[in-house]
Amino acid sequence: MTLPNEFIEHVRPLLDEGEMDAFLQSYDRPEYHGLRFRNEAVREKLVSNFADEIGLEDPVPWAPLSYYYNNEKRPGLHPFHEMGLYYIQEPSAMGPAALLSPNPGERVLDLCAAPGGKTTELAAFLKNEGLLVANEIHPARAKILASNVERMGITNALVLNEDSDHLAAIFSDFFHRILVDAPCSGEGMFRKNPDAIGEWSMENVQLCAKRQSMILDNAASMLMRGGTMVYSTCTFAKEENEDTVNAFLSRHPDFSLLKQVRFWPHKDKGEGHFMALLQKEGELSGLDFATRAPVIHSLKADAGAKNKKKKGSANAMQYGLIFSAFLQDNFTPEYADAFEKRIEANGILTFGEQWYLAPPQCPNLSGLKVLRAGLALGGFKKDRFEPEHAWAMALQKDQVLRAIELNETEAYAYLRGEAKMGLALEKKDCGYCLATYCSYPLGWGKATANQMKNHYPKGLRR
Repeated sequence: MTLPNEFIEHVRPLLDEGEMDAFLQSYDRPEYHGLRFRNEAVREKLVSNFADEIGLEDPVPWAPLSYYYNNEKRPGLHPFHEMGLYYIQEPSAMGPAALLSPNPGERVLDLCAAPGGKTTELAAFLKNEGLLVANEIHPARAKILASNVERMGITNALVLNEDSDHLAAIFSDFFHRILVDAPCSGEGMFRKNPDAIGEWSMENVQLCAKRQSMILDNAASMLMRGGTMVYSTCTFAKEENEDTVNAFLSRHPDFSLLKQVRFWPHKDKGEGHFMALLQKEGELSGLDFATRAPVIHSLKADAGAKNKKKKGSANAMQYGLIFSAFLQDNFTPEYADAFEKRIEANGILTFGEQWYLAPPQCPNLSGLKVLRAGLALGGFKKDRFEPEHAWAMALQKDQVLRAIELNETEAYAYLRGEAKMGLALEKKDCGYCLATYCSYPLGWGKATANQMKNHYPKGLRR
């Protein structure tokens, strides 16, 4: 790979004497590939039973639940990937979220979140407890982010499409932890994405550094006292890394630098990355949220209120009854009871006819561009409830009354949108069901006496 001379001379001062040859030679070696499992239970099962099938190699040392893999096995094409059991992610890119390492119950912001690798990693730390706000300023990339949040079965996330100025005006001193994986000149990704070489220039480095400073200032105002923030880039440029951090600290004397890390392609099994862990002075407040904002829409008090006056729509009480009946008809009593308690605690957010289970500690969303508001449950059509794919991805097989287990061939067919034929079901076994593979959900189906109709979203079929 041929690198620009100006870039080489720009990097040279960052390396020890005699280190440049090793750095340049690293660009002639293949890139590393990594994946990260959804949670520990999934990791344990797939490592024990499917390691060879998906090409697992050594663990990634700096990121829990993460492994290198042999790209010849193409795990991104396996049903497990579509089922959200793991996320394909460049190994070095797993470092920032691991450095931030949030705790369950905290309020966490991923400010520049698309396509979702770091968001889904933060979600694994939170274990669906607390609030995860994933924001992306570019609309098309925000949609990809929302899709990945849905695929990974995350229930406690808000996906927003906002600029950092607007968020800073709304979420002052709000988050316990913030990740700023800032847009950068991308020097660290040249081996992975050679096309980026042609876009590199010192002018772009300076422009990125200026933009990064603005984003960091906005992030600082959203971090509560005692909170921690990780700033990261995928570039080597000192102007975008140490210089940006030092300038930030000079503007914000209430912050201190706890740790700074660089990944180098000739030293580490990954691409180039930089990260800095910063802390705001003061004592971190507790997790009590009761005084910050009320639950927005509760099932009993407000659900369906926007639809009350629509011709042919059920009123609020009817919506509640329809949804309650759906719970009782399709889920185990234990899950249905627990879910109704979650609704009472968190509230329901309504967008037209669609219902979302609000995430814990959900703030007021007025004036925000919201793509996903917690867990998409489904919508009401002709006075019946139809569940969303996102809900299926957040379920376990033992939580539903009806599940149809598919073999590998049938799982691939399901992902193509095909029905499962040849069933012989009694009436009590007909209705909505969870299509599963290796006991993990693929999505919804609807069973009749002799087949399972496919409800996998058409936009996801392949």
